[in-house]
Amino acid sequence: MTASQRPPGELAALCIHGDDRVAFLQGQLSCDVRLLEQQAVIDGAWLNPSGRVITVVQLLSTGSAIGLFLPSELIDGVAERLTKFRFRSKVEIDAAIDWYGGFGIASPLAERPLNGSPTPETFGDAPASRHAEWRLARLRAGIPWIGTETTEQFTAHQLNLDRLGAVSFTKGCYSGQEIVARTEHRGKVKRRLAHFASDSDAIAIGDAITTATGTKVGTVVDLAPTDEGLELLGLLPIDNADSLICADIALQRVA
Repeated sequence: MTASQRPPGELAALCIHGDDRVAFLQGQLSCDVRLLEQQAVIDGAWLNPSGRVITVVQLLSTGSAIGLFLPSELIDGVAERLTKFRFRSKVEIDAAIDWYGGFGIASPLAERPLNGSPTPETFGDAPASRHAEWRLARLRAGIPWIGTETTEQFTAHQLNLDRLGAVSFTKGCYSGQEIVARTEHRGKVKRRLAHFASDSDAIAIGDAITTATGTKVGTVVDLAPTDEGLELLGLLPIDNADSLICADIALQRVA
C-alpha cells in the first residue's frame, strides 16, 4: 500500500528486514535501536544532515524485522530516501506492509503506555479506531506529530525529543548527530515545545503565536481537537511568561 492510499494522519509503518537491520537503523536514527532487546517499543527520529527532524518514529521488533512507524503522508518519501543509504547493507525496506498504530487495534504486535493516558498505544496489522482520542493522548504525552507541514523545520531539542528518550548521546554517529551533540554539550536550547489549550478550534498548524501586543514569539507545531476546543504544542522561547494569543484567540498554558 502506498501513502496515497492511506488516510493522512494515520500512523503507518515501514518493515525493515535483513541481517543488518539493527546496524543500518542505528546509523540513521537518533535513538539506540539496540534497546529493542529490552523494550517493546521505542521512540526515535530521523534527522537530515543539518539536524532538522524529518519525522518522529516509533520502532518495534518482530524478531525477524523491525517496524518503523511514522506519519502515513511521509512513508513513501522516507522509504525512498532511506533506500539511498543502504549501500552494501543486507537490509530491505518494505513500504507496502499494512501495519498501523493507535488506540483500538484488536491483535497488537506490541503495545506501550502513554504518559498520562489510561489507554495503551498499540501497534498491529489492522487500522486503529478511536483516532481522535489517540492523537490527543499522544500530544498530551508530548510526542509531536511531524508530517508534511512540519518536516525538516525543527531540531530534536526544540521538539523535546531529548526529554522523551528519543535521542541517544552515547551510541555513536547517525544522521544529524553532530548538531544534536553540539546543542546538548556546548549550546543552549532557547526554544522548546510548550503545551497549550484553547476554547476555539480556529487554529492551524503553522499559525503564529504572539504576545498581546502582536509580537510573534512562536509557532503552532501540532494540535488536536477536544470537546472544549483544541490543545496544541507550540514552539516558543523557554523563558516566555507573556499572555499569548493565536489567531486572535487567547491560549491557556497546560502544566
